[in-house]
Amino acid sequence: MRIALYARVSKADQSQDPANQLEPLRRLAESLGCPAPTEYVDMASGGSSDRVQFLNMLREADHRQFDLLLIWSLDRLSREGISNTLGYLERLKRAGVAVKSLQ
Repeated sequence: MRIALYARVSKADQSQDPANQLEPLRRLAESLGCPAPTEYVDMASGGSSDRVQFLNMLREADHRQFDLLLIWSLDRLSREGISNTLGYLERLKRAGVAVKSLQ
């Protein structure tokens, strides 16, 4: 199984460290048989989809580069509201990508 991780921390709170999300996600990926998952990390607000690594992740999902996306929590994926967040989840589903959140 090909696994990708997505982590996001807000630029507004520089005290946040993406490692707090990535370490448990890496352990989960390893337990699922993927010791070196692809990682996408943004240091940006989740209130806009204009995030470099988020857009890269969606594009690579569309090209079926991975089968499972692991995230810390749904709000790390997006803070654009329910409709947009559901749209991203649907896009990933259409691409054949499952999403698993630790929270």
